[in-house]
Amino acid sequence: MQPYLISVIVPVYNVERYLEQCLHSILSQSYKNIEVILVDDGSTDNSGKICDEYAAKDSRIKVMHQQISGGVASARNAALSVAHGEYIGFVDADDWIATNMYDTLLKFAKSYTADIVMGNTIDVLHSGKTQYMPMLSATIKHIKCEEFWKLFIQHGTCKTLWNKLFTRKILENIRFDTSFVRASDVNFLLEVLKRSPTIIYIPQNVYYYRHNSNSITKQKKISYWKSEMRLWNNIRQTLPPALWKFAVSPYLTRLYTLCILIILQDRTDKYEVDLKGLIQTCKLYKNSLNQLNNKGLRWFAYCFINCPNFTIHLLRLPCIRKICILLL
Repeated sequence: MQPYLISVIVPVYNVERYLEQCLHSILSQSYKNIEVILVDDGSTDNSGKICDEYAAKDSRIKVMHQQISGGVASARNAALSVAHGEYIGFVDADDWIATNMYDTLLKFAKSYTADIVMGNTIDVLHSGKTQYMPMLSATIKHIKCEEFWKLFIQHGTCKTLWNKLFTRKILENIRFDTSFVRASDVNFLLEVLKRSPTIIYIPQNVYYYRHNSNSITKQKKISYWKSEMRLWNNIRQTLPPALWKFAVSPYLTRLYTLCILIILQDRTDKYEVDLKGLIQTCKLYKNSLNQLNNKGLRWFAYCFINCPNFTIHLLRLPCIRKICILLL
C-alpha cells in the first residue's frame, strides 16, 4: 500500500457531458492510494446518478449529495470536512488530469518537504485543440514567497487550485468563503499564501483545463464582478506594498469593467451606492491610468473620472448601450 493518502475533491454541478472523462482520469492515476470525494451540488441532470454509479464500482469514491445548490465554495467545504488525506487536490468536473499527476506531485512534495507543488496546465479550446499555458521555468523551481506573489498576480494558473497538490497541514482551518459568488478559489489560495508555504514548481503538464462557455468565469454578471473586486481589494490589503505596483493593471481592469457593467445593465438603480463608491476609488487611481493595457478601458476611465455623470448618461443611450454590451 502506498503510504500517503491523497484526497481528491471534485465539486459536481450539471456536468453529465464531461464527468465520466474526468472520473476516469482520476481513477486511472498511477498513484492508487486516493479517496475521491464527489459533491453533487444539487445537479438537475444525470450528474448525481453518474457519481453513484462510479461509487458502486470503486470503493475509493465517496459521494455527497446536496439537494439544493450551494455553489462551488459550499461543495468544496463539504468535501474538506470529510477528507482524510495527508495531501489534498482539487479537480473541476469538466476537466481531466494526466495519468501520473498525483504520483509526480507527491514525489516532489516529499523530496522538497513542500506545502504546495504545482505543475503546468494545458488549455483545451472549444474546437478541441490544445495549447500549452506559458511555463514559469524550464526546470524544477523552489518559488520563494515574494516571487510567488508576483506570479500570483501575473499568471492565471498560479491562482488556480486544480494544478496543485497541498499538504493537509497548510490548509488546516481554512475554508472557502461562500459569500463569494465568483473567485472563492482564488480567495482561498490567498489565505493559504498568508501562511508563507514552501512552494515547488515542476515543468510538467499535469492538468487539462476545458474552456466551457457556460463557466461562471465567462459570464458578465454584476454580482460576479463585484466578487472579483472584493477579491482584488483583499489582495490589495494583503500584498506587500512594494509588490502592489504589479497588481495595479489587473486591479484597474476589474474596477472599470465593473463600473461599465453597472452603467449598462443596472436599470433600477439597484447598484447606485456601489457605483458612487467605485467612482471614489477610481479617483484615487487617477494618476495610474497609463497602466491600463486596454485602450478602450483607458478611454472610458479618463472620461469617467473627469465627467462621471456625462459618461453614465452617454453609455445609457440605447444605441451606445447596445454597442458597448457587444464589445464587453
